[in-house]
Amino acid sequence: MGKIQDALKDYDRAIKLDPMFSGSFLFRANAYLKLNKTEQALEDFKRAANLGNDAAQNYLRKKGIQW
Repeated sequence: MGKIQDALKDYDRAIKLDPMFSGSFLFRANAYLKLNKTEQALEDFKRAANLGNDAAQNYLRKKGIQW
């Protein structure tokens, strides 16, 4: 659990440095899923998808979620 929390902090820093890099949102979304924080994860998946991230778009498409 502690490693995931550390990873979240790293992703937060990465997003502050480059808010246009979709990968940081995607990785943070996956970390949130591991912590069962679904709403935060979906928000980040949507951000990544809006930035053109194919993996995030595919994830949302499979879940039937519009972004």
